[in-house]
Amino acid sequence: MTREEAIKHLEAQAQCNYIPTREAAQMAIASLRAQQEAEKNEPLTGWISVNDRMPESEDFVLVIASGNPKSNITLQNAYELAEYSKEEGWIFEGWLEWEDANVTHWMPLPEPPKEVGHA
Repeated sequence: MTREEAIKHLEAQAQCNYIPTREAAQMAIASLRAQQEAEKNEPLTGWISVNDRMPESEDFVLVIASGNPKSNITLQNAYELAEYSKEEGWIFEGWLEWEDANVTHWMPLPEPPKEVGHA
């Protein structure tokens, strides 16, 4: 379960009439949101598990993926360029028709190099 999914489940509990349950859910939501904000402000280095969080929509990232992008091709822990969409799932730059990929981790791409002055 991702943090976003946990927050959605906890939001239902935060509507509970039983005050201790409601307050516990509200505290858990606040904690999870604080963790998300802290991660947004940290420079990302290294691999991030899809169980921890997903990348922002429409940002290309490097992923580790396994599966069959075509019937005669099997990839195992392959490094692929992809973007994540909440509506469509993973969209791979090199395999646009690949729908059932197993992505375990992702990593943000580095910033492009600054343009070097011309001599």
